[in-house]
Amino acid sequence: LLAILPTAIWISVLFVGRRLKLFSLFAVVIAFSLVVQGPLFTAIGIKPSPLVEALAIPLQQVGAVVHNNEEITDEQAEVLSAIIPLERLATVYNNTSVDWIKFDSQFDRKAFAEQGGEFIKVWLQMAPDHPGSYLRAWGWQTLGYWDVGTENWIITKSTSAFFTPTQNLMYQVTGLEILATDPSNLDQRYDAIRHLPVVYPLFNIASMVWLTLAVCVILVASKRANLILALVPLLGLWLSMMLSAPTYCEFRYLFAFHLCLPVTLLIPFLNPTRYQSLDR
Repeated sequence: LLAILPTAIWISVLFVGRRLKLFSLFAVVIAFSLVVQGPLFTAIGIKPSPLVEALAIPLQQVGAVVHNNEEITDEQAEVLSAIIPLERLATVYNNTSVDWIKFDSQFDRKAFAEQGGEFIKVWLQMAPDHPGSYLRAWGWQTLGYWDVGTENWIITKSTSAFFTPTQNLMYQVTGLEILATDPSNLDQRYDAIRHLPVVYPLFNIASMVWLTLAVCVILVASKRANLILALVPLLGLWLSMMLSAPTYCEFRYLFAFHLCLPVTLLIPFLNPTRYQSLDR
């Protein structure tokens, strides 16, 4: 929905004359999405994501406050202690990922789900008293999605192990000699390639995000802001990471930016005057 709703808002601004028809279309899309992710998923046994996934950043921000031994009220401590002992929270907190908290043996997922509302209240109450810790925790948790100097794994040994000397698909496709030998350390060889200056941006999340934002600026400057519509789903996806990223830099989370790169680069060269306006 974070991708659908911004798109609907952007369309309503650009195409005033067709708002009713367009909103009707989006209403159908949203309704279909809710049905698929609700009753249909339930019917086939797919469970919804736990609440902790959606509240990853708030949990990290609260964890940062406790880790820094900052003062909180007894009532706030009581709510947090029901989820995870404060001493344990201070110990396991890691500024790059909420996984250290949510996968800890003393973290009570059931209690967190049941007291999610109380946790949100505590999180909001603590915000005015700990703005610095909240901001730093958010910055660390989203670092890889806006900082081009941050990177993380892309290929793992569990996948590179499938390649054998006679079935080295990477070498067969690219012809690069660096991939031609023993594939057991293909992940290290992949790292060697990704750090080449020319191709580094192609393996970097933030580079693709900033490139997409630069295209948006170009479109606005050239008075073709309506073409940004094609990029709104990507921007919505990025926004979802900035609001609820569970870890600081996960390539697969924003891989859509890389998949859409050819289209993103093509958009600035489009001439909208050649096409009939949707607003007529």
